[in-house]
Amino acid sequence: ALGLALMALTSPGAAVAVESPCFFGILQWIETLGLRAVEIATDPHHGIDIDELERIAEATPLAALALNPTFHNPFGFAMPPEAMGRLMAFAERRRLPVIEDDVYGELHHAGRVRSPLKSFDREGWVFYCSSFSKTLAPGFRIGWCVPGRFAESFERARAPCNAGVTTLTQRALAVYLDGRAYRRHLEGLRRLFGSQASAIRALVLESFPIGTLISEPGGGFVFWVEIPAPFDVMRFSELAIAEGISIAPGPIFSASGGFDNAFRLSVGRRLTPDVEAAIRSLGRIAIEMKTGR
Repeated sequence: ALGLALMALTSPGAAVAVESPCFFGILQWIETLGLRAVEIATDPHHGIDIDELERIAEATPLAALALNPTFHNPFGFAMPPEAMGRLMAFAERRRLPVIEDDVYGELHHAGRVRSPLKSFDREGWVFYCSSFSKTLAPGFRIGWCVPGRFAESFERARAPCNAGVTTLTQRALAVYLDGRAYRRHLEGLRRLFGSQASAIRALVLESFPIGTLISEPGGGFVFWVEIPAPFDVMRFSELAIAEGISIAPGPIFSASGGFDNAFRLSVGRRLTPDVEAAIRSLGRIAIEMKTGR
């Protein structure tokens, strides 16, 4: 859906504003389509810097803005409603298409439903994308979108992809959704991820070098971890993989290769003793790197 949104809204060489850090998948699509990513500073609590976005938009023609405002990947924040309203007013004023990635929106922790940016969209400028990959079945790879005023250009972009649509799994998913099972399933996931988030944070702070920071996600299951600089997170990733542990190093969340002392930790499953041991192993590797052992 994200790739089709970019195909529908841009042409090669166009500039697309993105959060910094942002989901690396959108950066891969931008590179594949011959576009240019323009990074906008993003706060781990409040979201994209709208003042900076406005300044850049004055100087650089933007074809679209791509962002993940609800339980952001990798920070985990939910953009406050007042900030969403201001951002939507800016997009309408500039007639700027906004690609909203909302794959974690249903996984809130505190029982408080967060409205997506799309709910503030009065004129159809938001191209809304979501998925069942984070909530139900990653292997299905089934997403969906609401393209707003861009429906015709979306259909043109989608036409060559129809041969790859998984009709059988979509039908099976539709049957499953026609009932209460999905709601009960989501309630279980919310309880699980919400209940273990503080334990994961405490485990990281206990196991990693002094001065390490970790985000406080309001939903989803990803955590952003920053180790005191200097720190070679790419080397850290290699050492972790050698022990059978996968993390997402910070530079892949940036078009300019920043965040070389940070990484995303995903815990999309129950915090079992094996998972705890893996997190402790990551901390040990980080300490050994910092102390030169």
